[in-house]
Amino acid sequence: MAEEILGRRPQQTWNSKTFIPTIDERALMMAFEKRPDAPGLEPKTIDALRAAFARSVSTGNHQDTLRDLLCETAAEAREKGMRAEQLLIALKDIWFSLPELTRKTPTDVDNGLLQDLISRCIREYYAV
Repeated sequence: MAEEILGRRPQQTWNSKTFIPTIDERALMMAFEKRPDAPGLEPKTIDALRAAFARSVSTGNHQDTLRDLLCETAAEAREKGMRAEQLLIALKDIWFSLPELTRKTPTDVDNGLLQDLISRCIREYYAV
């Protein structure tokens, strides 16, 4: 099938000595998300997380209110059927989209804050 799409002759065997996939063929081999309607966080939750993360980056530490926000976020994620890894990806996407971080090279403090955030998120997600 890939050969037809890419206009190539089919290979006789698929062993590693005779078949080296091209970039286009590798793209065809990728596994895609089976749930295109995968749930996401509410926009108000994303905005609250973005504001809390920005405060953390500007002060160099997480505020006490972050725990409550992560509890609410984890509860929302569980209610929507999000897996823990989907929640972590969403949080990291928000973190890395912060203008405070895109304008500079992340420091050890920034990396430590992100690691702490991930640990807290995992704790809150499974704290039921």
